[in-house]
Amino acid sequence: MNANFFDDGFPPLTAEQIRDLAVAVREDFGCSLSRATFTDMLLNLLENVPGCESNEVPLSLIDSAWAEYARRDREA
Repeated sequence: MNANFFDDGFPPLTAEQIRDLAVAVREDFGCSLSRATFTDMLLNLLENVPGCESNEVPLSLIDSAWAEYARRDREA
């Protein structure tokens, strides 16, 4: 199973969608979040996404979104 695949038949997120999640967290909460706070904010954001609300979010998705968030911080 793809690590970014959610149950209920939803397809995996694309790299662009994961990037968009990182951007959304950055726009809403700033660019200086710790990894733990970033993860909490990302999980809060995903609570209302179909297929994510009752499932655990794969660690690989969190890792990918964090990498994008941190990369953009280094570029800013």
